[in-house]
Amino acid sequence: MTVEPSVFVGAMRAHWTDTLQNISSAALEAVWHQMAFTFNHQIATFGTPAADRWRILQPTTGTGKSQGLAVYCSLLPDHGHPGVLIVTRLKTQADEIAATINTLAGRDVALAYHSDSRVPVEVFQRSPVLVITHRAYEIGLDAVTKADACIPNAADHGFVEEQGYVDPNPIRATAASWERLHQWTLGRRKLTVIDEALDIIEEAQIDLKRVSQVRGLIPFAIAEKHPAQMKVIEMMEGYLKNLARTVDERNAPRSERLVSAKSLPGLVDMTPLRQAMKSVRLDFDLLNKNDPDDNKRIVHQCDTILRDIQSTLENWHWYAMKLQQHTLNTARCLIVPDDINGAVVLDATASSNLIYTLFGDRAEIVPVPANARSYANVTLHVSTGHAVGKTTLLKKIKEEGPKLISNLQREIAPRRKVFVCCHKFVKPHIAVYDTGFDRFDVGHWGAVDGENRWKDFDTAVIFGLPYRDRTWSANTFMALQGPQATEWLTAEGDRPFQRYKDIRHALEVGQLVVNLVQAMNRTRNRKVIDAHGNCPPADIFLLLPGDDTGKEVLEGIRREMPGLNVVNWSYSEARRKPRRSNFEDALVHYGDVMVAGVKSASDVRSELGIPQRTWFRLVEKMQDHASAICNRLASLGVSYEVKRQGSRNVGHLAKAG
Repeated sequence: MTVEPSVFVGAMRAHWTDTLQNISSAALEAVWHQMAFTFNHQIATFGTPAADRWRILQPTTGTGKSQGLAVYCSLLPDHGHPGVLIVTRLKTQADEIAATINTLAGRDVALAYHSDSRVPVEVFQRSPVLVITHRAYEIGLDAVTKADACIPNAADHGFVEEQGYVDPNPIRATAASWERLHQWTLGRRKLTVIDEALDIIEEAQIDLKRVSQVRGLIPFAIAEKHPAQMKVIEMMEGYLKNLARTVDERNAPRSERLVSAKSLPGLVDMTPLRQAMKSVRLDFDLLNKNDPDDNKRIVHQCDTILRDIQSTLENWHWYAMKLQQHTLNTARCLIVPDDINGAVVLDATASSNLIYTLFGDRAEIVPVPANARSYANVTLHVSTGHAVGKTTLLKKIKEEGPKLISNLQREIAPRRKVFVCCHKFVKPHIAVYDTGFDRFDVGHWGAVDGENRWKDFDTAVIFGLPYRDRTWSANTFMALQGPQATEWLTAEGDRPFQRYKDIRHALEVGQLVVNLVQAMNRTRNRKVIDAHGNCPPADIFLLLPGDDTGKEVLEGIRREMPGLNVVNWSYSEARRKPRRSNFEDALVHYGDVMVAGVKSASDVRSELGIPQRTWFRLVEKMQDHASAICNRLASLGVSYEVKRQGSRNVGHLAKAG
């Protein structure tokens, strides 16, 4: 049921050199041998405690981990096939890896299954190799976790004031979707491989404003049919009011602190109310209009709040002040539920991700063979002392945008192919420039990992760091290690809990390093051109803060990219502003990142600084269904609409929910 490692290495060598036009080496082949050995071990130990551990393989970017997975699956025998489940980040990646496996195998043994490629259950269960997305995997794990939750029976528990209310008819979630993914013709799939790390923590956050909001949105007819769930919402609203009153009236410290370290008894399943709310037309009630997209967006917001209310009540929760709101926070680990067999995770940046060490003995980080890759041909240009958070950059984008482009034009030749990774809402403001480079494209955080469309680019630019909410590090630690005391959350100075503050900081820095290295390696520095593991010459430009975080991030990048040349980037004010003329691309990027709903044409034009005459030409194209921009926007669910407002027609960009 497995593949002999030497056979795999030989097949991978041929695929690597002949098909992918890369250069092999002894160090690379050691990495491939390790992959085959780990996959074989997971299959051979299936059904034993050894297979329950999660094995983290960390071959450096550009060593062929995804291609190696495809080659391995193509070599598995038809007779006694172990069954494989592959989890990859994007739908396009799922399609690509399934197609690669089938091409290499010379027959159809793999099937991609996602929202754009649905087939009956009996069809995908006949496929020896099933490829799904991260999101589908997370949903499956969530179902398992819910199925294991024991909901009390109304005969044994009644309403307990300030603690909860028991639904007399609780609905118990099932793990059917998870089981369907793992079952196939010959039994359970014996090998699960996750290509790149999942978001392993599901966070929940509520505040008084959101809870009061959702209570007011639930129609009386639905509330009357779900008295148990409404009692829970009212109880939580009162709980948050008391908390806010305590903090405000007593002038209590607003620092983070643990509120509850254990589940509250007498909980109710919010699922029946969540299901009932999905059929409500809130666009009629709130907006006095018929807009299915707006309705879908509002209903989704309500559903998220109801889900977070239940998560908060079921679990430990802690207090934090955020944007002048008193919030309760909690989280749970999705990736490693106790009763789910382990998997092999392919994560190139695992060494920088402190999360894996928090798994304890549930996970094993497999040491990676040395010298498989070298970044000696890559130059990292670094400038420090910058404010690179999304709020600051967006606020100052009219100054910082032209400054960035001007500095790039001074540093590199026009013939270059440049990829910029930035914050989501900054993207259209960078895409608007006519840079003069051969190719210039912009991506945003949250939508670059696993992307291959910049694989031939020779330059990467990181404009802004993807900081996470401050609550993330505490949620992550407690989801994996259990709730911690208030002293852990408020550690300062030389107090005994200072080391835990350091752990939170290390988690945050590690996550930044992981995201940065992933973005930097979207370009051609993944390609191997010699036996030393070098790539073609490439440049990376990076703005960092001048604090300790900036220094530690740079150290982490050096560690993840051995041989990297780091030089100072003399970043200065723009001598002259670059030309803003790429308005069509900017408008498409704007449509990509805008939230579902409508945005007035005047606001869009003002934000992007589009001249009136140019805007009129763009409107003509957006209304022409044969035009390129109309079709590009349509692929994003965006259209240009004219709506009657009072006595005049007003243009809008509308995005489906």
